[in-house]
Amino acid sequence: MSFPHPEQFKTVPRRKTEEVSRDGYKLIRDVYIPLRDGGEICANVYLPTRDQPGKFPVLVTLGPYGKDIFFGNYGKPHTDMYANMAQAIKPLGPDACFECPDPIVWAKEHGYAHVRCDVRGSGGSPGVLDAFGIGRTALIGQDSEAQDAFDVVEWAGAQEWSTGKVAMCGISYFGMACYWTAMQQPPHLEAIVPYEALTDMYGDSVRQGGVWHTGFQKHWFNNIIVPQQYGRNEGLDDEQLKKQRFDYEALETKWKWRNEGPWPVFDRERQLSKINVPILTAGNWMDSEVHLPGNARSFEQVFSKWKFLEMHTGNHLVAYYEPAQIQRQLKFLDYFLKGQTDNGLESSPRIDLLIRRGAENFYRTEESWPPQDAEFLPLYLAPKGALSFDQYTASSQDDYIKYAGLTGGENLFQTLVLEEDFEILGYPHLDLTVSTDAQDMDIFVYFYIIDPEGKKIQVRGNHDEPAVSLLRGWQRLSHRTLSKDCKPDRPELEQLEPALVEKGKWYDIKMPMPCTSIRVPKGHRLAVSLQATDEEEIIPPMRHVGPDRSEEVFIGTNRIKLGGKVVVPVVKRG
Repeated sequence: MSFPHPEQFKTVPRRKTEEVSRDGYKLIRDVYIPLRDGGEICANVYLPTRDQPGKFPVLVTLGPYGKDIFFGNYGKPHTDMYANMAQAIKPLGPDACFECPDPIVWAKEHGYAHVRCDVRGSGGSPGVLDAFGIGRTALIGQDSEAQDAFDVVEWAGAQEWSTGKVAMCGISYFGMACYWTAMQQPPHLEAIVPYEALTDMYGDSVRQGGVWHTGFQKHWFNNIIVPQQYGRNEGLDDEQLKKQRFDYEALETKWKWRNEGPWPVFDRERQLSKINVPILTAGNWMDSEVHLPGNARSFEQVFSKWKFLEMHTGNHLVAYYEPAQIQRQLKFLDYFLKGQTDNGLESSPRIDLLIRRGAENFYRTEESWPPQDAEFLPLYLAPKGALSFDQYTASSQDDYIKYAGLTGGENLFQTLVLEEDFEILGYPHLDLTVSTDAQDMDIFVYFYIIDPEGKKIQVRGNHDEPAVSLLRGWQRLSHRTLSKDCKPDRPELEQLEPALVEKGKWYDIKMPMPCTSIRVPKGHRLAVSLQATDEEEIIPPMRHVGPDRSEEVFIGTNRIKLGGKVVVPVVKRG
């Protein structure tokens, strides 16, 4: 994969910087921030006016979604999914922007400056459109986007309107930028607040379990990244724009292993242990497909003395803007950026988890994450779709389930009706013995709660859709090799080279799953489905379809031996 050559690049005139007065703050639109290599980032600056003139702590965001696009219309006309999700957010100020802090809240009400930046190649920032800096990182052998973010933070900390204290924040891409930047340790960075943000581009998104997430990646790149490309609004034609962007979708077939392309650079540069600033990290139990692994992992691995973990559920966009969440963020940021050390942060829980009991939710403080008192309990795949607390051993080589590779749907295993609440909290995994007569095998796993009427309980998914699975995971058989550093009850994939898959041969595998909170109420059942494709309820943008899952490779018969184990971390709580 090649990075677009500078000779093919066309620039457009710089945007004119202008000031606009708002109620409670001032917008300085299209400010250009210099970078170490001669490039520049185009940003909007939002300054409070209630204390003018003055100096303010600064919130920085860096992303590719278009700093000037109003949140309430975001994604249109290409998709209405995000605009629909945003309807649950109130208020939305005139400068509210997708997944970023809203100036009407943070500048007007709370006295923070906000620097909202377009990454290179998007909006007004010149350069190649290169999501996450993947292409340029492979080219230069350094974490390119993190270096840009470092320069932005240092610029923000040195402005005349700045107190010199800077935090980074935001959802998803913006949250990921928090991690990458903090790993570079810019002197002016005082804290980070990543919401629903993965930490491992390769393992959490590009090749989660070895599977390329075609539906999401294609939807995301073409509907919300490409429309914001630098030069589009200024009239560059589609042919020229294509020359000026890195071919992100080619990752479906290229750089498939962790030792290829940019991934070794990211593994070297993007180490969570390099983060030592205070962190408030908040994740979503329903975001198994992309971000769920990241926030819990960041809490576990950062070197910060001050670290806080919050977990919630439902709509991917809403939590960050909820009043209670704003107060949580404000207490954290005021402590470290405004010096308000008597605001109660020191007595706030370090681990505050939304516990999911059936379709009902409640918050609970935990003493450790993952819970140190969790006991790993095996549940056995048994005949007649039973998920048994009693050990079951396959009686013969023919004691298995079989189903169609690539297309085979639900194979549901259920416990008996539970006589008391049963709580899973932490990282489940599966110990399975599998075979296929195809060239490779994808295993999709879904966790459910079955109500007394025999129906799957329904919750809200992270795109605000009706959802029935509480936890989702997938693994490709050729990616089954485990990392040498993983623990027995916490399998992790190595993903350096393909493991051999011989037709008809049985393989013992350990399949990792994202962390979860599932409390099965008394009178209900826990159920797990093993299948070859997405469950029926998955919305189209989140389905695994396309060349990565070809008929040539995956059509055949898949088999899973009975006696396999679903291993769950069980906690006893009141």
